[in-house]
Amino acid sequence: MTKFTVLSHETLSVSAVDAGTRLDRFLTDRADGWSRAQVQALIEQGWVRVNGRVVKPSYRLRAGDTVEVAWVRLEEEEALTPESGPLRVLHEDEALLVVAKPAGLPVHPGAGHETGTLVHRLIARYPEIASVGHPRRPGIVHRLDRVTSGLLVVARTPAAYLWLVEAFRRRRVHKHYVAIVWGRPRPPTGVIETNIGRHPRHRKRFDVVSTGGKWARTRYRVAASTEMFSLLHVWPYTGRTHQIRVHLTHVGHPIVGDPTYGHRGWHTIRNALLRDWLRRLARRPAIALHAGCLALPHPVTRTVLRFRLPPPRWFRVLWRIAKGE
Repeated sequence: MTKFTVLSHETLSVSAVDAGTRLDRFLTDRADGWSRAQVQALIEQGWVRVNGRVVKPSYRLRAGDTVEVAWVRLEEEEALTPESGPLRVLHEDEALLVVAKPAGLPVHPGAGHETGTLVHRLIARYPEIASVGHPRRPGIVHRLDRVTSGLLVVARTPAAYLWLVEAFRRRRVHKHYVAIVWGRPRPPTGVIETNIGRHPRHRKRFDVVSTGGKWARTRYRVAASTEMFSLLHVWPYTGRTHQIRVHLTHVGHPIVGDPTYGHRGWHTIRNALLRDWLRRLARRPAIALHAGCLALPHPVTRTVLRFRLPPPRWFRVLWRIAKGE
């Protein structure tokens, strides 16, 4: 008999936008690191219910349906293969790691990135992590977008994993980002509060939605501004996928270098040096968003751990050039 380990439960409401979508496709679009075959296996094994009933993967959803999912670990899945690579560890103890993720490095396998991810490097140095949490993203209790740099906490034991997942759910973990954005936000401090859901046409993007989606809250403060750009401090209260990028674009100030939610805009810059830097940034898998501060209670001692990581050099140089220095 196949052994399953329940990782988490989730309840989803189906909006009018998703009406008519197959159940397996609906869940695959919302599950980072899960293939459609894996999601179909969950449905067929009875781990998914629609309006309290077990249905087939091909079930066509209706607006107003309630989908209950128990995300489980499939023990028969093939383990990830360890891969060597640079790994900057800022903190290490028996329960967790805190690592510095560079922009351009995917955290875990997903569409287009089956190898060469952070977790492949982690299990090469810390093989015990391979059995912690989801087999496709072992040890990972939160994530950073591939194009974002910054601090990431990783669980080393199953007990630490479950405790940290709950700490994130209860919003006991505090994150602070810095970002370079287009324009000058008004007011200079504020809170952005909306629902975020899948874009109705571009399924890999997220957007502010009037119905459905998940509630998201982001606070920001302008640290400095130039004629065309601003340096922001950003605090996400919730942790929705692409939340900061979506929210800042929503208020008219996309992150510099973001090809998905922003605009390149470098061709309009008169300063030749700045224009060249923005052109080069547009060609890199990186945007001007950095997770520089992280505070969390330790899963064993409950002592609050605090970490700081300066933005990468290119980020700092870009801001100096933007200021005309």
